[in-house]
Amino acid sequence: MPPRVSLDTSVLPSAVALHYVMLDTGGNCAVVDSKPNAGSGKIIGDKEGYTSLESADKALKECKAKYKTTAGALPTTIDTVRGIANALDLGKTDQAVGIAKAYVDNLRVNVGNYYWGFAADRLSPEQAEAAVNLFPGIGLFDSPEQGIAKLKVLRQDIEKELALDEANARNNKFSEARVLSARHLILAIGTDEDLEKALANMDTLRAKSEWPDVVKVLTDALEQEAEVKFKAAQAKANQLGGVHKLTRKDIEGLSDEQVKKLRGY
Repeated sequence: MPPRVSLDTSVLPSAVALHYVMLDTGGNCAVVDSKPNAGSGKIIGDKEGYTSLESADKALKECKAKYKTTAGALPTTIDTVRGIANALDLGKTDQAVGIAKAYVDNLRVNVGNYYWGFAADRLSPEQAEAAVNLFPGIGLFDSPEQGIAKLKVLRQDIEKELALDEANARNNKFSEARVLSARHLILAIGTDEDLEKALANMDTLRAKSEWPDVVKVLTDALEQEAEVKFKAAQAKANQLGGVHKLTRKDIEGLSDEQVKKLRGY
């Protein structure tokens, strides 16, 4: 009978440390040593984690190259709603309105710039305008269900355009720039899961006694800003000799009704 061999467990290797490459909601890539929560970002590359830091670093470089952006991170939908809730909990109504307005202003401008960039080569001006109008604006706050639904459709449309541009990006500088813009917008809008969480939080906000005041102040601020822009565009059109002389930037932020009024129909 062979002698029994005892196993010295003290020399056994400990559990293999795993490294994950995470893309957070602000568009930043990082290596972390624990699996990210669903709300903090998404895992890039190997979903099960990398067993070596070298492999994780390589994936990190690829992530940074793929998700680099042309500007600072846009306010995200979910973070905006959370920020509004925190401000109201602290009794800071003005701050809550400011957070909501920054979200509307920044995302609306970037959605407009993105889609109007297609007007010359892939989408007609009418198609671009229809896509831009998917952005809910104030509707996200006074009609959250419809607003969130519009954001989902908007993100899905951007994802479709992104797929086309990714196929052309290697040989087309315009496509490459739009790829970066699309990824930027997709991160800002958020996943369906992010948007559902935002909607649930909005339902909580609507139960607060100060919420109607927040929506009214925000609506008034956006309408006042749009009226100033409308008058400026109207004056510039008169000075240049026609509405057709205006650029997209001149009418950026105007409502559909204001644009129609400006064009005379």
